[in-house]
Amino acid sequence: MHDLDEDHDHPEFAAIGPDVVMEDIEGLEMFTLKSVGIDIGSSTSHLVFSQLTLRRQGASLSGHFKVTARQVLFRSTIMLTPYLSGTLIDIEKIKQFIANAYQEARLTPENIDTGAVIITGEALKKENAQPIVEYFAKYAGKFI
Repeated sequence: MHDLDEDHDHPEFAAIGPDVVMEDIEGLEMFTLKSVGIDIGSSTSHLVFSQLTLRRQGASLSGHFKVTARQVLFRSTIMLTPYLSGTLIDIEKIKQFIANAYQEARLTPENIDTGAVIITGEALKKENAQPIVEYFAKYAGKFI
């Protein structure tokens, strides 16, 4: 039984982060997350920062949540994906681009609850694609 009048924990949310806002609305739980999407494509790269509102769906004990609102907080400029050669992405230029986007958005990786790093197309085939994803995963919060 889930008694709303008693103090209780939700361990399923323990890993989400300290900045998550949770509230009880008409018996449905709702919370917000700050999210980043980092897209490194064959020809261009960019970031978008958003605030997502999720609401529990179905029965009050359901673990299923649905995004009910999304507000874009900041979109970076679009840059041409830099390459060192036909087989290597210039990770230093990508690092600087992402650091600049965080600074322009007035955010830090610690402000981010969740996100995704996506490498697509020809960029995915480069020798250093996997290390790039692993490096930038720390900029994308806790992945859900």
